[in-house]
Amino acid sequence: MTGSTGHTAMESRSTDSRGAKRLATASLLMLPANLPWMLVAYAIGTGGMALVGAHEGHLLTEYGPWGWVAWLIMLAVTDVPSIVGVVLGVKARNRGAGRRATAGIALNALVGIGWVVLSAAQVAI
Repeated sequence: MTGSTGHTAMESRSTDSRGAKRLATASLLMLPANLPWMLVAYAIGTGGMALVGAHEGHLLTEYGPWGWVAWLIMLAVTDVPSIVGVVLGVKARNRGAGRRATAGIALNALVGIGWVVLSAAQVAI
């Protein structure tokens, strides 16, 4: 039976399955994307340090409220690939990608939470 677009129900399911697998794969590819993304985060962090007058080797949070704002922005930027990976994984799982999507969600969440914990530990010490 064909729908209003001229595609059969079987073709539609096949297309959804391929789309789900692509989304799940893209979610997993966000993991290695963290490495080059660190250059972007470093550049933004260096810019934040310059804006608040921080010096190399000092924490942004030592420079008052604007230092904390710069630190939070840098932390958010650092987590962008992980957040994107989780979102892609959830979309893939909602479309039926299964284990691959769940792996993308779990691993990206772990990396993202890891960045937050490491950064917070650095501030706390």
